[in-house]
Amino acid sequence: MNRFLLKTPLFAKAVYVLVPIGVLALMAWLVVKNRDMILGFPWQVHIPSLLLAALLHSLALLVTYWVWHLMIGRLTGLNDPWTDLRIYYISTLAKRIPSSIPYISGRLVLYRQVGVSSAVVLNSIILENLLIGIGGVFVLIVFWNFYTGELPTYVVYALGIVALFLLGAMVLRFETVRQYANKLLRRLNLAELYHSPTTRDFVLWTGWYILPWLLAGGSLYFAVRGVTNDVSITIGDALVISTLSTLVALLNLILPVGFGLKEVSMTALMLPWMPASVAILFSLVYRLLHTLDEVFWALVVLYISNPTKRLPVAVVQERLGKEE
Repeated sequence: MNRFLLKTPLFAKAVYVLVPIGVLALMAWLVVKNRDMILGFPWQVHIPSLLLAALLHSLALLVTYWVWHLMIGRLTGLNDPWTDLRIYYISTLAKRIPSSIPYISGRLVLYRQVGVSSAVVLNSIILENLLIGIGGVFVLIVFWNFYTGELPTYVVYALGIVALFLLGAMVLRFETVRQYANKLLRRLNLAELYHSPTTRDFVLWTGWYILPWLLAGGSLYFAVRGVTNDVSITIGDALVISTLSTLVALLNLILPVGFGLKEVSMTALMLPWMPASVAILFSLVYRLLHTLDEVFWALVVLYISNPTKRLPVAVVQERLGKEE
C-alpha cells in the first residue's frame, strides 16, 4: 500500500488516506454520542452470528464490485480489475460519510488519475444505482408475502411498475440516451461515451444485483440474532426490512444530505418487533458493524493492490479520448 501511495498523485492520495480516516472518525463520534444508550442496553452477544452477518455483508460488497467491474469494462472497452477493485472499495466506503459528494467526487477523482473520463464514471454510477434499485424491487416483490409486518401492498406494486419501466427504458433506449448525452458532452468539450451496454448486459447485471439484496437480508437476520435473544424475526421479515430501508437509502445519491435515511427507515420498520429506543440502537449498531467491515476490506484492498498491474494511462486515454 505504501509503494502505491508514493506513486499516486497528491489529490488522489488524499482521497485514499482521508476517506478511511473520515469514516473511522464518524464512527467514533457516533459511539461517543450514543455511549449511554449503548452501555445501558442488556446485550446478549452471540459472536458467531455477528461474524456471519459481517461475512454476508462482505460477500454482498464483493458482488457489487464485480458488477461495477463488468460495467466499467463494457462502457470503456477496458479490463483492469485491480484498479476497479481499489477505487470501488475506497469510494464505496465514502458512502458512509454524510451526502453523496465524497462518494461521487472520490470516484471521479480516482478514475481520472488512470485516464477514465468523468462522463463514463458518472454514467456508470447512475446505471449502478438504478440497476441495484431495480434488483431490490424484484426481491421485495418476491418476498413480500413472507413479511409479517404491516405495510400497504400498493407500495410494492408501485415500485414494481417503476422498476419495470426503468429497466425497459434502459434496455430499449440506452443508445438514444447515449447519443443525446454525447451531444451535450461535445458542447462541454468533454470526452464522449463510446460504448453502450447490450440487452444481455442489462439482464446479466440486474440478475447479479439480486444476490446482494438476499445477502443483505441474511446479514440483518444474523445481526439481530447476534445482539439479543429477545427479538425473533423471520428471514422473510429481515429481507423485506433490509430491502426497503436500503431502497430508501438510495435517495442519498440525489439528496444533499442523506445521513440517517437508512437508520430512520429501518427503525420504523423494526417497531413491530422492538420498542423505538431498541430499534434506534439496533440500527446504529448495524451501521457500525457494516462500516467496520467495509473499513477492513478497504484497507486490505489497498494493501494487496498492485499498481504495476494497472493499464497505462496513455492506453486508457487513447481508447476513451482525453478530457479537456
